[in-house]
Amino acid sequence: MAGWIAYSLLFPGQHGGQPNQAPAGLELFPWGEPRWEPGIVITAFFVGLVNMTNSITTLSTVEKLYRTETTSRQYRHSYALTGLFTMLSACVGVLPFGLFASSIGFLESTRILRRAAFIIGAGLLCMMGLTPSVTAFFAQIPPSVGSAVLFVAYLQMFGTALRTLEGTTFNSKTIYRVALPVLTGVAVMNIPAEAFQTLPMYLIPIISNGLVIGVLVSLVLEKTVNWSKMEQPATVSKAA
Repeated sequence: MAGWIAYSLLFPGQHGGQPNQAPAGLELFPWGEPRWEPGIVITAFFVGLVNMTNSITTLSTVEKLYRTETTSRQYRHSYALTGLFTMLSACVGVLPFGLFASSIGFLESTRILRRAAFIIGAGLLCMMGLTPSVTAFFAQIPPSVGSAVLFVAYLQMFGTALRTLEGTTFNSKTIYRVALPVLTGVAVMNIPAEAFQTLPMYLIPIISNGLVIGVLVSLVLEKTVNWSKMEQPATVSKAA
């Protein structure tokens, strides 16, 4: 709220988000009738892999906060609910539910771990979604203000990422395990969109997405390279 007020004072007359127009209401298939699009199917497959990694990262990290262990049954239920809500949300043209690693940053920053807080927050979001005028009002929040809020969560995520790497031995070879996916993804994110226009339409959403490319490179490296074997020489020389 303070950021929104400050933005209005510093940039008067500028709206950060969407114009104050209330949605027309619930509409079935607002993005068009269902049809077969190979490009969208391929993109959805790879984005689904990214969401699966987000779910695994989120649940495995939350285990440490709640001091519990996620069972295989809970993982299956998580994927089933996420997939169900994704299909339903596409029918009414809203963003689907999903587990994101940024939620870990909020948990670690606020230390509010009670389930009641999540139930109340979800209830408020549902009420806001059912009230078009309220939704249109909050849609005007400047993106820079939202990014500032997420910045706090990302600070904690940075620490979570570093703790995940604890115990990993890095040398001139094993450093590629982290550096190659990160730098490849960042490089793709900084390539102008015009550079991908000559590619087939069904490949553009995948190749132009730095996050997807970074995750795919990481998955390929984890499945094709025996990193533990590369760590042994460094461990032996250190012990000697």
